[in-house]
Parts: sequence; structure tokens; C-alpha cells
Amino acid sequence: MDFPEPLFESGLHQPKICLVCARSHATRALRTIGREIVPICAGCSSDWNLYGYEILKRIKPRRLIQRLLLFKLLHPFRPPSWRTIFRDLGTLKEWARRMKKWMR
Repeated sequence: MDFPEPLFESGLHQPKICLVCARSHATRALRTIGREIVPICAGCSSDWNLYGYEILKRIKPRRLIQRLLLFKLLHPFRPPSWRTIFRDLGTLKEWARRMKKWMR
């Protein structure tokens, strides 16, 4: 049986962009036991501590992609790379798909 995976906050291992607001570099990450799921900045980290999983419901795919494109256009040579960003998006999407079964 596939049980829901709770998230907890921890430090980051490499430079990433916040996937909640997509406006600044991440300082923390929401993770499961095995891997990092959502990199978050300091502002979103405080929202996580206050609102919990509700901040993840604010992530809208179209707006997220637009903000990520704008961020990389303004900071083309700074980390994270496009590969890292797409890998983070894939991890978030996979986790969301598994958790969607438990929200119904």
C-alpha cells in the first residue's frame, strides 16, 4: 500500500530557485525521508511554518513557468541550471501526483 509522504523542512545541498514564488534563490527545502521535493526561499519558509501544505496549493503551473523564465532571463549565468530547474519541477510533479490520490 502506498501511504502519503509527509514533508518536513531542511537545508539545501546545492543552489536552487524557490518553486513556490519563483522569485528568489532557495535557502531551505521541503523534503521527504528520501529526497528533496520543493526548494523554498526564506519568505516561503515562514509561510510554510504558518500555513503548512496550503502554500503548495498556491503553485499554479502557468505562472510558475512564466516566473522561472523571467528569473533565468534576468540571471542567465547564475545557478541553478535549466537542468536542475526541470529536475526539481519533475520531482514536485511526481510527488503531487502521488499525493493527489490522498486528497480525494
